[in-house]
Amino acid sequence: MEKTYKREVASVMLVFLAVMWVWGIFDEIAFEAAKFLTVPVLGWSGAAFALDWKAKQT
Repeated sequence: MEKTYKREVASVMLVFLAVMWVWGIFDEIAFEAAKFLTVPVLGWSGAAFALDWKAKQT
């Protein structure tokens, strides 16, 4: 099976989102950016982990 980096990219994106939320406490622009990025990041991460789980089931 060829190595893909879906889970690793998803993990980095989740860490980035968490940093944006913490930074948003101090900076209003970072808070707005975090709100804007929440749905795409969680969607991508959920899809990446689900695809990895499904690939390992077969």
